[in-house]
Amino acid sequence: MRVIVDEEVDRYTARNLPLVSRELAKAEGPELPGYRPDEGLALEFQGLEIDPPPEPGQPFLFTLAELAQEDRDAALPLAEPVHPTPPAAYSEEAKAALRTELELADDHARAVGTGVCLALVEHRSRIADAIDRLVEPQIDDLLSELSQALENPRTR
Repeated sequence: MRVIVDEEVDRYTARNLPLVSRELAKAEGPELPGYRPDEGLALEFQGLEIDPPPEPGQPFLFTLAELAQEDRDAALPLAEPVHPTPPAAYSEEAKAALRTELELADDHARAVGTGVCLALVEHRSRIADAIDRLVEPQIDDLLSELSQALENPRTR
């Protein structure tokens, strides 16, 4: 749900709130080029490790994490680090306009979150049924495997 709300607020902000968009772009800094295997993934893959666990005795020719790090290292300049300039002082009018836009972004986030929750309420029985049919048996199987492993530890 958070991802849905965040993406919609990002779209709304980019489309309707220029001051907030500009401040966010400044805070994020320049977009570094390079290979980023952990970005732009489908929702079900976000937060997962990008490389499989190593198998004993089986070397990796490369890992996705290594490729991404090499690309980042190559993209970084070897010159002295650039110290960001402090933000310019904002007029009271600019501060008030920015506060107004932030309030609009918050209001939109609340509205989208409420809409998502209301949409889910309509599907409550289907969600509960899916959990009973799909999730609970998987949890039971995992608990069964765990209890068997704890009762009969394998010796290696």
